Amino acid sequence: MLDNGLSVSQKPHFDVAVALPIVLPNVWKLACRITRDPGLAEQVVAQACAKTLTREASSLQLEEAFIRVASNIVDLWQTLKPSGKLPRREYHTFANGFDLLSRIDHLPDIERICIFLVDAHGLSVDKAARVLKIPTGEVVLLLLITKTRLAWHFVEAD
Repeated sequence: MLDNGLSVSQKPHFDVAVALPIVLPNVWKLACRITRDPGLAEQVVAQACAKTLTREASSLQLEEAFIRVASNIVDLWQTLKPSGKLPRREYHTFANGFDLLSRIDHLPDIERICIFLVDAHGLSVDKAARVLKIPTGEVVLLLLITKTRLAWHFVEAD
């Protein structure tokens, strides 16, 4: 995701106020994927960034800044999530009628967020576990179950 091939000791640290704008595009994508609503995503990102700024007084590596803001986004999403049904995105379907993005959109939140963090944002399982505040083994299990379920839909579609 934000890795430029440098070792941990070589990766630059930035003041939090500098790091946040740099990671903002990735943070925005994550919030849009989680909330499925640009207005709600904007609200969650603004609050998550403000929360991160007030809690972080030191400098951070960019990936760590993303992890901290992403963790705040997930926490805020759990409290702000509307009780009604969320809008589902419209996608073009494949010739066989299977629509992977639609299937992902219908996953339970924890599974969707897990897939987004690991597969779309490139976080390791350990770092995704930090964001979600769950054990690493649980992230591995969630990914396995979710990917198996999605793969099964491919088999059913053929």
